[in-house]
Amino acid sequence: MSRTFHIVNVMLGKKKGGLEWIAIQYAVGLKEMGHHVTMVLHKQSPYKEILRQHHIPCITCAPLGEYDLVTKYWLYKKIAALHPDCLILHGRRAIKLMNRKKWPTLAVDHSANLDHVTHIDAVLAVTEER
Repeated sequence: MSRTFHIVNVMLGKKKGGLEWIAIQYAVGLKEMGHHVTMVLHKQSPYKEILRQHHIPCITCAPLGEYDLVTKYWLYKKIAALHPDCLILHGRRAIKLMNRKKWPTLAVDHSANLDHVTHIDAVLAVTEER
């Protein structure tokens, strides 16, 4: 029997887009594989209903930017209370906001510019750039 993980997916985009849709697909796919998934979303995210339909719990927030220390502290407290096994950070905003090494972390970015990626265990750069 394989181990079940508690994975926290963090996507802080406010609109519909490719990066946001991929984050939702990660959450749904991981849940279908038997993992416990919690999603952190921007409060204006249009994907909350899809996650509700799949019974994936959500934490919503409205960061003022990638350096919003109040939201960063609040999110760390919320996530720490969940005792996750790992985080998956989707996009620059999530990567920069959650860049403190506390849990095993995978960053998913759609850019070849990875200067903002620090304190991350692995990076999946989904881009056509070389």
